[in-house]
Formats: sequence, C-alpha cells, structure tokens
Amino acid sequence: MKFALFLLLLLGAAVFVYGASEPRVWGPFFYPLQYRQTLKTYAQENDLDPNLVAAVIYEESKFYSGQQSYAGALGLMQLLPTTAESVSKSLGESDFSTETILDPDRNIRYG
Repeated sequence: MKFALFLLLLLGAAVFVYGASEPRVWGPFFYPLQYRQTLKTYAQENDLDPNLVAAVIYEESKFYSGQQSYAGALGLMQLLPTTAESVSKSLGESDFSTETILDPDRNIRYG
C-alpha cells in the first residue's frame, strides 16, 4: 500500500515537473490569448514569435485595449501618439488620429 502511494506521488511529481517546464501545456489555461489572429498575423509579417508579442502586450496593458499610461502611451502595446503617427505615415496611411491608436488591430500592427 505504501509503495503504491509512493508511486502515485512520484507520478504526480513527474507530471507537475513536465507541466511546469512546458508552457504549451498550461499557458493557454492560465493566459488565454486575446486578439489571437491579429497578433499572429502581424507577428508573422515581422518575423516575430507571437508568444513574444503576446508577452509584451500582457506586460504593457494586460490585454486592455483602452489602457492609457501617465506618460500618454495608449492601447495594447502602449504606443506614444508621436510614435504611432510616425509608423502610420511610414505605412502610407492618411487617416491617423489619436483614437486610431486604441483600435486593437492598428495598435498591434504599429507596435
């Protein structure tokens, strides 16, 4: 009986260690990915790991698209309006406004 309990505990520890070392296993459960398709699209266009982009968004805004910092940075990726305007111009867009920074699609693309 004690040996069976020991084996069960050993198996449980092995599963825990494997799960802790593999974020793919527990990551989606603890950190559901919002804006998944937009994030993946722009990450691939810029040869970036989508997980890295998601981590930046999580750190900057916790995936709240209306986030605004004391410094004036806006949106998911916390872009300053001057930076976002510069990126918008470099992409050939003519309809830039401060409100467009709060659009998740544009914020991720600009970021």
